[in-house]
Amino acid sequence: ADHKAAWVEAGEQLAQLRQELQQVESECADQREKAQQHAGTAAESQARVAQLLRTNSEFEQHADSVWSKAEEAQSRLRDKEEDLGRAREECAELTQLLDDQRSEVTA
Repeated sequence: ADHKAAWVEAGEQLAQLRQELQQVESECADQREKAQQHAGTAAESQARVAQLLRTNSEFEQHADSVWSKAEEAQSRLRDKEEDLGRAREECAELTQLLDDQRSEVTA
């Protein structure tokens, strides 16, 4: 009789352990699925960061190019301003020479 009671108790314990094992396996499966989702999200985030870095690099290259062109344009503008200043001086000299010659003709 004691043997039979021990076997019944062992069977009940085994059934309980199987139930607990199934619960743990289910929880593990849930955790595994969540981990895969997080890994997917992390991979998407990494891809997005890589894209943003590429975009930023392209923007920096474009900005450098624009800056370089602006500096070149500014240099050409300074050259033109210098040319204009010399032309004004020359014009003033010619105007003065013309005025001097008019004065000589009318004198």
